[in-house]
Amino acid sequence: MVYRTMRAHPFLAMVLAGLLVSTGMWAQRPAVRTVSGSYSMIQQTDLGEQVQLRLRLELANPGDETLTVQVFGLESPSLAGQSGTPAPAAIILSPHGSETLTQDFTVSRIAYDHWRTDPRHRLVIGTESSTGVKQTIVISLRRMTGGKGL
Repeated sequence: MVYRTMRAHPFLAMVLAGLLVSTGMWAQRPAVRTVSGSYSMIQQTDLGEQVQLRLRLELANPGDETLTVQVFGLESPSLAGQSGTPAPAAIILSPHGSETLTQDFTVSRIAYDHWRTDPRHRLVIGTESSTGVKQTIVISLRRMTGGKGL
């Protein structure tokens, strides 16, 4: 009897199967972490085809898990690529805490010109949580009060 009911309602069977699969995927998905950040330009050095930037960054972790930052990258929405830079040392973002650091980035002249004129600056960080979950987080950077922008 059940076989006939499912056969008579294939759409219902597909919806039920979809719900079971999506529920299983949802349970395995890590919690979303939102890290906020601000920046100021400390120094810029013209290297010809490239520009070296030294930024002061302040990152805040509002989440409940400790995050270890392993990789930094600058991103501009007007560019497809990113500039990945390994963290100079383990940067630990404690739960509900913040950290201020200085980080150097070397970017192409073209990328620098885009960043200089684009008001939306982003930092991409590769993190690992205290439970071992690795994640890439894109942070919209705000300019620090009184700090120089790009």
